[in-house]
Amino acid sequence: MASVNLDLFNKNARRVKMANIAQTVNVLQAMILTQDDKLVKTPSFYVFKMYKVHHDATLLPSTISTENYTLEDESVPALSATASKDANGKIHVTITNVNPNKALKLSRI
Repeated sequence: MASVNLDLFNKNARRVKMANIAQTVNVLQAMILTQDDKLVKTPSFYVFKMYKVHHDATLLPSTISTENYTLEDESVPALSATASKDANGKIHVTITNVNPNKALKLSRI
């Protein structure tokens, strides 16, 4: 999932100074698909667009408590999230539900 990777990059911004998508058109995880004179923006395009708010922003510490999503022998947290504050002081939070089979409810503590 693109969003989970972008969360990781944002959370580790002190170590990850730059991250790029290697190929953007007509490949696996492409941002754009083309065929003849047709063009379509993929879900990855919209995830990257959604995460633009974190560019040049300040990472905010955040903690999320969630159940795990398990598939076969692998288990990961069912929610992934990151937060940042932009130059205007606006706070941005992005949250991903990793479980494709279950809607999860959020609550603020």
